Order: sequence, then C-alpha cells, then structure tokens
Amino acid sequence: LVAKPGWRKAGRAGLWAAWLLQTAFLVLRWKEAGHAPLANQFESLVAMSWGLTGIAFFFQRKENESWLGAGVASLTIVLLGVCALLDKPMSPLVPALQSDWLLLHVAVIMFGYSALALSFLASVVILAWPKGARPSQAHAVLPLPEGVTAALDRFNERAMSLGYLL
Repeated sequence: LVAKPGWRKAGRAGLWAAWLLQTAFLVLRWKEAGHAPLANQFESLVAMSWGLTGIAFFFQRKENESWLGAGVASLTIVLLGVCALLDKPMSPLVPALQSDWLLLHVAVIMFGYSALALSFLASVVILAWPKGARPSQAHAVLPLPEGVTAALDRFNERAMSLGYLL
C-alpha cells in the first residue's frame, strides 16, 4: 500500500494538511491565551508533534527519505492521542514564566525532542526490519532503498545530531 506512488502522494498531502491545521491551532491558541502555547504539558506535546512533522518534511525534502511519512504520521497520532487525555485549560502564566526566554527555551527544546523522536523512529525501523529482507519483496511494509541499514544509520546520525545540537 505504501509502495504505490498514488497512495504515497495522498499520504504526503494528508500529512501536510494535518500539519497546516495543527499550525492554525497553535496560532489560534497563542492568540487566545496571549502567550506562546508552550506553558503546560498539553501545549508542549502539541508543539512537539508539530515540530516532529515539520522537521520530517525538511528531511524528506532534503534527503528524499520516502519512508518517513508513515512513521511520522503514526508517531504524531500517538502524541496527539496522549494530548487528548491531558488537561487542556488555558490559564495566565505564573510570573516566573512571563519571560521572552520561555518561548525561545521551550521552542528549541521541543524541536530538539522532535529531532530525537525522528532518530528513535529510524532506530525502530532498523530493529524491526527482518535481517536479510530485501525492500523489493512484496510483503515489505516500508519500501526502503538498497543499503537499508546504511541509509537509516546516516539518517539516524543526522537526526540525533540535530536533536543534541538543539
């Protein structure tokens, strides 16, 4: 299913649409609350899933990591599922958090966590991929290029480096 180009395009378009909706949600929440939506666990996880998808788009465009979309969508659904279980109230920031540094600090940390989540995703794919399996096999869920382990290792190193840098 993932290997068919039409499904891949539809999945990528759906992921873009979901990311744009999430962007609109974050902007509206920021406007309504009067501060960056990074003040509680709910807002931070939503921001992390937004960053995860955004960084994945960057890697997908720059490195042509075609396998990334399905994994990122799954991980984002899990993160947003956890968000659905959390408290979602908007409240004024306590005085200790009323600083411009909050936005910078938490945003950078959430982007770092997002990059590390992509690294985690690549590691799971490496561990889950059957030894000796070829990507061209009909039963392969993730159509990966030749040299699967080497390509995923390179991606893993780049994502982990970005996460640690941030």
